[in-house]
Amino acid sequence: MQRFSSGSLHDFPLQHGGHPLTPMIVRMGASGKRFVMGYATVTRAVVRLEDGMLGYSYVLGRDKAHAERCALIDALLQQPQTHALLTEKVITPLAALRAKSPVRRSASLR
Repeated sequence: MQRFSSGSLHDFPLQHGGHPLTPMIVRMGASGKRFVMGYATVTRAVVRLEDGMLGYSYVLGRDKAHAERCALIDALLQQPQTHALLTEKVITPLAALRAKSPVRRSASLR
């Protein structure tokens, strides 16, 4: 998979929607009964492109730069001029890697 370099993502003029946040998230079951399934640390980021388009992301862990890159990709996927390129270079290769992963998430939860 061809990777985007960090430098290429920084070529886009953007504003940060505040500093990336790293709160603790509590996951609850869907049954309606109260119980804690587990805790996870996530990092949230919001960016605004020059034209006002917002991109959002939540990523597991504390990697603020990763969260900002994901938010930027989210904003750029909403732009007609960059959507096809990002789909071809990022989304499709990631989907292919996930599809041939030997351990499927649903199988690991059984």
